[in-house]
Amino acid sequence: MIRQQEGKDLSPDETFAALFCLGYVSGVTDMVGLFPPQKNGRKLICVPPSGISNDQAIRIVVKWLSSNPETLHQIARTEIFLALAKAFPCAEE
Repeated sequence: MIRQQEGKDLSPDETFAALFCLGYVSGVTDMVGLFPPQKNGRKLICVPPSGISNDQAIRIVVKWLSSNPETLHQIARTEIFLALAKAFPCAEE
């Protein structure tokens, strides 16, 4: 999706993969907004109250994966959680 927004053409297979990725990231991001992951009663991800756009979520995840290629074999939802936690840490109480 990012490449398409930058004016590059995607093949039908790339388009399908991009839409699948968008749906997956959107679903995990929505879940985090509804049920923020916690440890010892403390929220781990503090997305702004207004939420984030799908475009922003995708860019955050792509940046995380590009910066952490050694984790590409991990479970996708875990990597999305880590990317969001890095982008939206909760203030220490």
